[in-house]
Amino acid sequence: MNRFLLMILPGIFTAAVAAPDAVEQQVLPRFADIPRLEIHPVKTRMYVGEVAALAVALVVEPSMVRNIQYPRLADAWFRMDAFSAPQQKVASADDGESVVFEFNTLLVPLKAGEYRLGPAEIGFDARAAASGASAFFGGGDFKSTRLYSAPVPLTVLDPPVRGRPVGFGGTVGEFSIMRRVDHGTSQVGNPVTVATRISGVGKFDTIECPVVTLPGVRAYPPVRRSSEKGVSCTQVIVPAVPGRLRIPPVGIAFFDPNREHYRTALTAEATLEISPPMDLPPAVQEPAIGVSADHRLAPTPAGFKWWKVALPAVITLALIALAGLVYRRRRVTDGQTDELPANAGPAANHVSAWLATAENALARNDLENACTAAFRVLQHHIAARYGGHALSMTGNVASIAMRQVGVEQAEISMLTSYFDYLDSVRFGRTPPSADTLGKILDQLRAGAAVPRQPRSARNV
Repeated sequence: MNRFLLMILPGIFTAAVAAPDAVEQQVLPRFADIPRLEIHPVKTRMYVGEVAALAVALVVEPSMVRNIQYPRLADAWFRMDAFSAPQQKVASADDGESVVFEFNTLLVPLKAGEYRLGPAEIGFDARAAASGASAFFGGGDFKSTRLYSAPVPLTVLDPPVRGRPVGFGGTVGEFSIMRRVDHGTSQVGNPVTVATRISGVGKFDTIECPVVTLPGVRAYPPVRRSSEKGVSCTQVIVPAVPGRLRIPPVGIAFFDPNREHYRTALTAEATLEISPPMDLPPAVQEPAIGVSADHRLAPTPAGFKWWKVALPAVITLALIALAGLVYRRRRVTDGQTDELPANAGPAANHVSAWLATAENALARNDLENACTAAFRVLQHHIAARYGGHALSMTGNVASIAMRQVGVEQAEISMLTSYFDYLDSVRFGRTPPSADTLGKILDQLRAGAAVPRQPRSARNV
């Protein structure tokens, strides 16, 4: 019996010592390439300026890593967005499971050539293999580890010269464009907002805002706003003549990398009906009289004498003209040497009517209509005091008109500054202020109540 034990004990001891090595040899094929880092571009043939998705994946054994950092990948020939937060997945195979941490981003090549993308680099803490008794109970310490991927070859091409449209600015991707106006009808002198929206897949850095430039239209520079989803362009235009205003289509030329040819996206034509300006303020407007499209003038009765109707009217007009001449001569003889313009009477009435409209709107905190009415007050106020047509008054026109009649520079500067402020508010460049509008209306009311001084009195 003792001799038998002495014969089998060496074999048992040898098997016990060799067992761990045998287990390790069975596991090694499963985890021989783990952990590993991989680069997965969605395309390996790209165009300059094209936006392509890119993923960097860390493949590890379950519960063997912690404190995973973001990967690093940089070079001078491409631009890349920041990596997104990692997405964790479990990959199953016949020999077991692994955990994949995937980081996603967007890649934009900057110049053509043959390149190698990578290697990418990532840091994490990996569990180190234990020895002795710790290995039996699954122990082990975590150690800081850095891992590198294999590089991936990429081919980057310039968009072809053949078929390149005029005005192509290097935009690569797939885009659409649409345009709208905030009103289908408007009035001479009223601002109209033209909004253009460009959206699609690609980078929007090279896309410029299309500008509306038309005869008979005052146009302000467009305002550009961009986001990840597209570019918005807003432009204010002011029609100066009545009629039908046609805003022609506008397009954006781009190279489609998927179809590998140039394309152009176009907007539709926009049409506005522009009506003549309303010289009368709302409080004194005459009601419109509707006339049927089938209306026809009745024939003139036989034997009708036109002169019998026209003669009383001519006599009446002559008497009115004579009375006006006498009244004017009496004012001169009374020492009133300062002659008012011919439209002073009606424009002065318009000042009062528009002033009331502006103050009522301001009392309702309707700053938009208060600003428009204040602008009309300013136009009619200057026309009444210094001559000219009210609706033609702007800052430059008013300044010239006042200089021609010898107005002092301080008053010119004050009134033109009112024009500048009201224009800026009406066209959306400055937010309206109730306090500022109130001060302007107070100044205009005070100025409208004081008759204009003679030039000789101002020059003393």
